[in-house]
Amino acid sequence: MLIYEKLYGEEAMSDLRTMVEGGSDDGGAEFEALPADADESTRQRLAETFAPEMARHITDYPWLTNPNAHLAKGPHVTSETFVETFTELYNRAQLDVLARAGALAQKQAAPIESPPKDDHEDGEQ
Repeated sequence: MLIYEKLYGEEAMSDLRTMVEGGSDDGGAEFEALPADADESTRQRLAETFAPEMARHITDYPWLTNPNAHLAKGPHVTSETFVETFTELYNRAQLDVLARAGALAQKQAAPIESPPKDDHEDGEQ
């Protein structure tokens, strides 16, 4: 949270604190212990474990998909800081799990579009 405090405004920090406080620890210990050479199935399983909660966060806090309005620093500085911090904190496999979980979460949080309505559904032609 210390790094987030330097990068995000107060409203975003309030949301982030709420997410952390209400978060699940499912897979957390396994993720922390994940070796850099973890196999594909383990990476995918962990990503699938994290994705639903990440999707809920994206749904509850839509600004997460486009955080620029909530940044205390510019987007470039924020992006560089995240990349530098994440590559120091996490190994290859952990970064892969986070990327996979993020992609799955985006799909799960995407609004379900209705199929196009057929103008002739009522039998008229």
